Amino acid sequence: MRTAVVTLAALLVVTPARAQAPPQVDAALATMEGRAEPGQRWAFTRTVTNGGASFTAAFDPSRPDGAMWRLITPASQDELPRMLRRLYRDLSDEDDTDFDVVLGADPEKADEEVRAQIGAPFQLLSENDAQAVFAFAPQGALIGESSEEEPPGFMRHLAGELIVDKAAPIISELRAFATRSFKPLAIARINEMEIVTRYAEVEPGGPVAIVSLDARVVGSALFVGVDQTVLMENSGFARVGGSSRGPQPAE
Repeated sequence: MRTAVVTLAALLVVTPARAQAPPQVDAALATMEGRAEPGQRWAFTRTVTNGGASFTAAFDPSRPDGAMWRLITPASQDELPRMLRRLYRDLSDEDDTDFDVVLGADPEKADEEVRAQIGAPFQLLSENDAQAVFAFAPQGALIGESSEEEPPGFMRHLAGELIVDKAAPIISELRAFATRSFKPLAIARINEMEIVTRYAEVEPGGPVAIVSLDARVVGSALFVGVDQTVLMENSGFARVGGSSRGPQPAE
C-alpha cells in the first residue's frame, strides 16, 4: 500500500469514453485532441519527489531498448531512499513513457485521454478573463477502468474540478479528490486522496502533455497507517525522429 499513490497516479492516462461537456470544456478538449501527433516520439526530463527526497532522470527514445532512461541526479540509484529507488527501477524498465505523457502520441490509443476521465454533471464554479473552473463527476477511466466496465462503487466518493485555460484553449489542470473516507478494498481504507494533473503545450501550438502530477493518499492497509505524497514533474520536451506539424517537404 506504500505505492498506492503511485498506482493511482499512473492510471490517469487510460482508454477513452466520450462525455458531454459544456462548450468551454468541449472546445478545450477538442484543441488538446486536435493537436495529437500519433507516433511522434519525445525526449524529456522527469523529476520525482517523495518524502523530501527526489531524483531527476532523462528519457530518450532514440537510445536502445532497456536503456532509454538515464539517471541524472543523484549519481547512483543506491543513494536514493527505498521508495524512490523502487520507483526509478520500475521507471527505467519502460520504453514508451512518452506515449503516456504526451497526449495522443500513442498510435494505438485514441486521442481522448482527458475526455475519458470527466463526466456530467458539470458545474461552473468560477470564471474570469483568463480561466474557467468547472466541477465534474470523475469517470471509471480515472482509476483505470475501460469504458465497457462498470465503475466501482467507491467512485461515488470522488469529486473533480478542472481549469480551462481560455487563451490556449486547453484544460490546464484536472483535480480529483475523495469527499469522504472509503474502503477500496476490504483490507484498506482511504481517508484522504487527491490527484492533481497539470497540462501544458510541449511547444508553442504543439501537442499537450502532462507536465506535473501531484498525488497524495492518507489511509491504512492491514492496520498500518499510510501517508504518501508523490510529485512527478516532466519538462524539457524535444522531438525525436520527427519535425513539427504542418506542410512537409516533398520527397
